[in-house]
Amino acid sequence: QSLNQPFRASISHHLATVLRAAGPDDLLLFAFSGHGMEANGSSYLCPVDARLDVPADTLISLEEVYQDLSQCQARQKILLIDACRNDPRPGGERNIERVAEAGTAFARSLEQPPEGIVVLSSSRPGQVSVEDDKMGHGVFLYFVMEGLRGEADRLGGNGDGKVSLFELYRYSDSRTRAFVARSRDLIQTPVLRGELTADFELGTAVNRDREVQQAWSIVRDDADALFEQSAVLKWVRQLYQRQMKGLGANDVVRDFSAT
Repeated sequence: QSLNQPFRASISHHLATVLRAAGPDDLLLFAFSGHGMEANGSSYLCPVDARLDVPADTLISLEEVYQDLSQCQARQKILLIDACRNDPRPGGERNIERVAEAGTAFARSLEQPPEGIVVLSSSRPGQVSVEDDKMGHGVFLYFVMEGLRGEADRLGGNGDGKVSLFELYRYSDSRTRAFVARSRDLIQTPVLRGELTADFELGTAVNRDREVQQAWSIVRDDADALFEQSAVLKWVRQLYQRQMKGLGANDVVRDFSAT
């Protein structure tokens, strides 16, 4: 199995590597997008190779993730979860009431994280976390990534060029709720949980002005090349037309240089 795919072994491997590398001045963010469920009184994250008949051996225990994060030296630890989306059971094993109960129990396990851990999750217990094909992600994760790129600071933030936790939460919460209500007529409410005494910085916002300038430079170069190409094509067309009328090429060149 590839360590670049979201199998249980690869997720555990990468998380262990990051936990060992994190120092006391670091911020650690562990993000999971997929299915979450409760089985036999425990909550789990479901990797792509999950087997629901043996959850302890093939799923990722949320309790173990909490324990690992608690033991990490990082100053700030954030668990970002976009889960509780739909039924992870294969066809023939689905029981709507059982699935709804399992999803609600999983969401409740995110409500009271251990001390020192902040949880930013996609929905409240009893709600569904919506996916959107055009976004390529869960709706919540899409707006989280957009917010981290700087929209959370620019739209509703203090505009200082940095994205903070509270700015990210306010942005992803308002955008997710509005999009899901408008497009699906559903209620999805992201949740921020954990003992927080103050806001803290997550990263630097992307400089959109610089991006726009770079994009315009590319467009301008392409436009110049296209203009030159179209001018040459115009000259060739005029040359052909005038030759057909018996005029010389020099007359066409003089006309072209005057355009």
